[in-house]
Amino acid sequence: MKKFVIQLFLFCLFFLLFDKLFIIIRNHSPSTEIDQRMELLINKKINKDIIIIGSSRGARDIIASQIENETGQTAYNLSYDASAIEFHEFILRTLVKFNKTPKTILLVIDDNSELLSDNPIKYRFDRLYPLVKYSYIRNELINRGEKNKHLSDLFVLHQLDKSNFNLKRKKFTPVDTIMSCGSMPLWFHNENRRWKFISDPITSVEDQDPTKIVAFKNFVKICEQYNIKLILVFPPNFKPLNTSCLNTLMNVVKKRASIFTYDINNPVYKDKMYFYDEFHLLHKGAEIFTHEISLYINNLINKVDYNKPNSQ
Repeated sequence: MKKFVIQLFLFCLFFLLFDKLFIIIRNHSPSTEIDQRMELLINKKINKDIIIIGSSRGARDIIASQIENETGQTAYNLSYDASAIEFHEFILRTLVKFNKTPKTILLVIDDNSELLSDNPIKYRFDRLYPLVKYSYIRNELINRGEKNKHLSDLFVLHQLDKSNFNLKRKKFTPVDTIMSCGSMPLWFHNENRRWKFISDPITSVEDQDPTKIVAFKNFVKICEQYNIKLILVFPPNFKPLNTSCLNTLMNVVKKRASIFTYDINNPVYKDKMYFYDEFHLLHKGAEIFTHEISLYINNLINKVDYNKPNSQ
């Protein structure tokens, strides 16, 4: 029995020592990332007047450097492809915790799927795992139920995901190239998709995800708490604007945010030459849309007109 206890002790000691070797992999992971925006966020490097947050429509359709040039205010894009409102709320929490409070947040809305249960957009855990060397990120993974607190405190290996073991330096692709301002405009058409200018199917309250609604309300609350001007941005899709989605969000935010919609009368937004696919603008379309946003922001500097969609 004594021999077994000694062997068990030595095995546990060996395993704990072996586990600590994975600190090397954990701490190396950030250096393999080509998208360093999240690490910049944690390290207090995103101190801008205007921050853009959203999913791929925010990343592709709004050019932060153009907003800087046209408004005279600094701007940065923290939008991530396929990210849901829960992840956007985390981005905002992280922003105000570590960085200078921005003057304005542009929350880009996925019309009409922003709050729907069957929306394929998600919480981007894959953006967190490369940064698990930071306790703040580990705590977020624990709070989201991805990791166990006690095991995470005890074992480095438990903190990791299989993606951490890919030690090769990531590279930009033709579609996913990030500008220095954080935006990711698209430069060519998606030749693999065919689409028509048609309306969305009708959705109801039953289709909404309660978790997304809570996250959206928290997002609005944080902006209110930190005295940040919040603008909900409805970018163009190759379809009519979904007024049901717009009205739903208006009812939630009431007078706590401005709502900006693209110019529905602009023929550009019915021309496929300005779209990558039915959901995203090409660069030349993004420039036109970004200019509309810049004009709106410049108008708000002189006159705040909350809860009134842009009619242009």
